[in-house]
Amino acid sequence: MRKKVSLLSGLILTALMLPVMAQTARTPEPPQSGKELGRTLPPFHPRHAAGPDKGTTACPV
Repeated sequence: MRKKVSLLSGLILTALMLPVMAQTARTPEPPQSGKELGRTLPPFHPRHAAGPDKGTTACPV
């Protein structure tokens, strides 16, 4: 009796998960990483986290 209930609950769970898995399987477009080619980038202003220049934007060179 327990095996039948376990099997039945497994089948129901599988039936409920199939639409979710089908939706995630077909991705309309690939994920994008980073900036697009040719796009301008904002300036980078590093701030020292440690050392004698801590808290400043002094150039270490």
